[in-house]
Amino acid sequence: MSARTDITGAPIPVEITPEIIELARFAIDEHNKKENMLLEFKKVWSAKEQAVGGFNYYLKLEAADGGKNYIYEAGVFVNLNNVKEVEEFKLVPDL
Repeated sequence: MSARTDITGAPIPVEITPEIIELARFAIDEHNKKENMLLEFKKVWSAKEQAVGGFNYYLKLEAADGGKNYIYEAGVFVNLNNVKEVEEFKLVPDL
């Protein structure tokens, strides 16, 4: 028996690779187009991946707006044909 404890299909943390950074930039670009904004990518803080007939990626990222940095959460779906869609993009409120 395996000692694996994660639940099949649950989001799991993944390394911040160039592909993850590309997804974060894509999410920002799509958000900028949709909301007529000029957010500028700064950094990916964390990423999770979930296999669902494609992949959902849950990203916590930093972007600048007017010279001030903010933290955002983005959800990006990548289907089996590698077509990307931003499903969620929201500002993380200050604590």
